[in-house]
Order: sequence, then C-alpha cells, then structure tokens
Amino acid sequence: GGIYGGLFTPTEASCVAVVYGLIVGIFVYKEIKWTTYKKIVIDAAIMSGSALIIMSMCGMFTWVLNINHVPNMLAEFITKTFNTPFMFVVALSIILLILGCFMSVNAAIVVLTPIIVPIIKLMGYSPIQLGVVMIICLSIGMVTPPFGVNMFISANITKIAVDKQFKWIFLLVAACLVGLLAIIAVPWFTLGLLK
Repeated sequence: GGIYGGLFTPTEASCVAVVYGLIVGIFVYKEIKWTTYKKIVIDAAIMSGSALIIMSMCGMFTWVLNINHVPNMLAEFITKTFNTPFMFVVALSIILLILGCFMSVNAAIVVLTPIIVPIIKLMGYSPIQLGVVMIICLSIGMVTPPFGVNMFISANITKIAVDKQFKWIFLLVAACLVGLLAIIAVPWFTLGLLK
C-alpha cells in the first residue's frame, strides 16, 4: 500500500516491513527473543554480505569491459549484424533466457545493462522497454530447467518434490514466453502506461 500510495520506494518499503515484522514478532506473537533476534541479524548480515560481494565483483567486471572498449566493439558488431531493433531484442531475449538459467537476476542486470543500454539507444529502442524485457527473460530463466533456482526454493517452501513441479512448469513457461513475445512485438503494452 505504501509503494502504490507513493509514500515510499520499494527499498524503503523493505525497511518498513522489517520494522513491522520485528514489532509484531516481539510484542504481538512474542516469538522473537534476544537469542532469536541475534540469529536473525547474523543470517541477514551473511545474506547481504554475499550479495554485496557478488555485486562488487560484477562492478569490477563491468569496469574491465569498459576499459577494454568491449561495449563499443559489441555495439559495432550488433549494428552490422541486426537490421532492426526488433531482431536484436529477440536475439537478446534468447540469450537472456539462457543466462537466467545459470545467473542470478541481479548479477545479470549489473553485468549486462552497461553493455546493452548504449547499443539499444543507438538503435532507437526504449531503455524502459529493454528493462521490462530483461526482467521478464531473466525471471523466466529462473524457473526453467535444468537448474530453475526458484523451483528449488518453492520446493523447499511447499514441500513438493522438484521433479513433480518440473512436469507442470513447462505450461507456465510457455504462457510466459507468449506474453514476452507480445511485449516485444507491441511495445505499447509497457510504454502505453507512460502516456
């Protein structure tokens, strides 16, 4: 409600959710004691630390790419190879779907965005549209076999074996791919909201 109401950003909303969770856990349910709180803080620090290490490595990798003019060489290759922005975005979507199976969404965004955005701007394609396409492709990759990281997380939460989920996931992935193609082919679906 706070995000949609314009009261705070998603990052601020996560802080509000943590404070709210602590207040409810300590005073309403009385489940969070001092020892539990210490464990929660340590677990959160470990998770945040590992994410920040990954992000810092991605930042260094992006710096190395920029120093060696890889984005410029890639832009030159892509503008010669692909005639239209549509063809490029379809090819990029296939690459992102494959990458999504192996990389985390955050790492892929940090590494690829500085390379892809200048190329997209050169081709006259909307960076906002690109962002939507990237997130959808990487998210589909996160539930696609063989790895499907999110499938293992959902299996842990629902206590349903991964192999039983994989039988049905292809229907959902197919539906998501149809939606992705519609978004790529008709940019109005995302950009129409801005007007």
